[in-house]
Amino acid sequence: MKTIETPLMTEEKRALRKAIISRAILFFVAFLPVIIFTVYILYLALMSFVEGDQDAFSYIVPILFVLWYAAAYKFIFPQYRNIFKYGQTKQIIETKVLDISLFQNGKMMSYYITTDYNIINTARNVIFFSIPVAKIEKGMTLYLHIIPSVENEILRISASEENQ
Repeated sequence: MKTIETPLMTEEKRALRKAIISRAILFFVAFLPVIIFTVYILYLALMSFVEGDQDAFSYIVPILFVLWYAAAYKFIFPQYRNIFKYGQTKQIIETKVLDISLFQNGKMMSYYITTDYNIINTARNVIFFSIPVAKIEKGMTLYLHIIPSVENEILRISASEENQ
């Protein structure tokens, strides 16, 4: 497994920008109301301690609040931090396909590609492809273009080592 670090191509920058914008919209539409709601519930729980009428709810909410934000700090925020920190460079990892399987869940169809680097879910882990997924075969050499320190997201999958 060989790793090369190169600057991002124009089309990769565009794809990454679209992904960041869509995630920002998702954040403001879905996560921000949840954050506001949890802070309000935490406020109510803490006020019950001040007023002296605490119950089980008053003890459970702060614990859940800390667990929720600790999980977000570990799993959600590092990806955004690393995209902004390493946003101009990428790593190209050369890997071999060990197995490929098709998974269909209702209308959505995705491939699971097992490589010597990791298992890739094409519906969740890849932003765009330079090679059609149907042409990927067992034993084939793939080049995974990833943002450094972002482990579970692949910017692009290609069949050749181009880095223009």
